[in-house]
Amino acid sequence: MKRAFLSLSSRPAPAPTAQKPAPTPPPDKPADPYSDRLAAEMAKGNNLMNAGLHRQAVVHFKNMQKKYPCDARITLKIGLAYKELKEYAAAQDYIRKAVQQGLESHRYTAVLSELRAAQGRSYSNV
Repeated sequence: MKRAFLSLSSRPAPAPTAQKPAPTPPPDKPADPYSDRLAAEMAKGNNLMNAGLHRQAVVHFKNMQKKYPCDARITLKIGLAYKELKEYAAAQDYIRKAVQQGLESHRYTAVLSELRAAQGRSYSNV
């Protein structure tokens, strides 16, 4: 009985296999419910501002400030809401406080100058 040997070139090609997607690496940190709540509350306040409900936005952001006292973004939002209400002294106080809490002052110098001008004061006193 004769045996037939197959050469490598006469073998049928293996069927293509579907490649599995690379596994997703685990996140560096687990989801932070604190930041999720903060983001949702900031969005609500921003929506109030965008709707022109600046007085309600001030109340909302002040309530947020009680929960998150060290967040300079909230302090800034209060200042910007007061600016829209044309309560320039309060706006200036809150924006300055936000800068003291760590916001970059050079980004808000123009806003502070505008508030000083609205109150009849010069830029040099900012």
